[in-house]
Amino acid sequence: MLAAGLVDEVRRLLPLGLKQNTSAAGSIGYRETIAMLEGTLPESELAATIVKNTRALVKKQRTWFRTQLPAHRELPATTATVESLFAQA
Repeated sequence: MLAAGLVDEVRRLLPLGLKQNTSAAGSIGYRETIAMLEGTLPESELAATIVKNTRALVKKQRTWFRTQLPAHRELPATTATVESLFAQA
C-alpha cells in the first residue's frame, strides 16, 4: 500500500472530501494515513499501525465466520485447484 503511493493518494483525496466519505476514510490504510497527515500518528508508526489494524480486522472476521457460519471451514492456502478443494468439501 505504502510503496504503491497510499500517502500521495490520500493527500490528493483529502481536499476532494475524503473525510466526508466515512466508509472510505474509515477503511484500513486510509484511516491511519489521514491520522498521520493530520499529525496524530507519527510517520514512523504508519506501516506498523496499518499492519496491526489489518490483523485486528482479520481476527474479527474469523471470529464472525466461526460464530455465524458454523458449517464454514477454512481451506488450506495451497497450490490446490478450486476443483480439488470443492471435491474435498
